[in-house]
Amino acid sequence: MTVRWSARPTACPPPAWPRPSTRSPPGWPETRSPTGSPSPLAGVVPVADGPRRLIVEAGGGALPLSPEGPVLPLLALSGGHPVDLFAEWDGFTLTPLSALTDGILVAL
Repeated sequence: MTVRWSARPTACPPPAWPRPSTRSPPGWPETRSPTGSPSPLAGVVPVADGPRRLIVEAGGGALPLSPEGPVLPLLALSGGHPVDLFAEWDGFTLTPLSALTDGILVAL
């Protein structure tokens, strides 16, 4: 198959290979970096729902936590209560980096 590109603008964009989305869900920090972007999240609750580990905001929105990240220490630190979290969003999962609870910043 031969593809020719024209210097003139066309009505259709050129074809592209499918890539994973790095767009964040509505209301969550935006990132366009495929390698991740550190973001602060205020007042979120880490939740274990069977095999799934989630970060839930006050409005009910949720994002999955990375299984490679420090999920269990984060669950223990929060005790089911809201924490301020600094995490890396890669477009698929959050990887916790540190958490602020009761005025104490804890590296995860």
